[in-house]
Amino acid sequence: ELVRAFREHVRRALDAPLPADPAALAVVDHYLCLARKESRAPILALLSAEAGAFFGELVRQNLGARWLGDGADPRRLRVLLTHRFCHFSPVDLATAAILGEDPPPDDPRLPPGPPLDLAFHLRKSEEPEEDEAGWVAARLAELRPVPADEYHGLTCRYETLELILQMLAARDAAASRPPRTWGVEDYLAALAGT
Repeated sequence: ELVRAFREHVRRALDAPLPADPAALAVVDHYLCLARKESRAPILALLSAEAGAFFGELVRQNLGARWLGDGADPRRLRVLLTHRFCHFSPVDLATAAILGEDPPPDDPRLPPGPPLDLAFHLRKSEEPEEDEAGWVAARLAELRPVPADEYHGLTCRYETLELILQMLAARDAAASRPPRTWGVEDYLAALAGT
């Protein structure tokens, strides 16, 4: 429902359809920039929920993922990738895309609750071969910085996620590690540390 509403809002505002394609994220980023001066928290929360749902659905359809959430609060929705341990909050990423920054926790435009979760959460481990989070952070630090005006956009977030997945797949192939599928139970066990 959130995705449908978002597509309709974009169509009316920009007089253009919004296809379910990662290339459409450039249009989404433009649309979200139009709301950058919006200061009413309820409007931002609704826009973040809709744009986050669109973004999460693109990831689900194109990269392989599933949704997890209680249906009560869009900020609690999580996207769990199925071919790699990686989860994130698409609604919080959309909020940062609208604001164009990592807002401070006391920013009055933010919804109540915990601070924004703007990370792609990967596996952490004391064992170097299993510490995907540390390895990816080191590889990303070696790259040229992204321009500030693009950094928070959903296009950049999607491209970064694709790059992370490609780097980890190449690392696994070099180590002759077979592909793996992650289900909800696997996520629960990994997050519980078992």
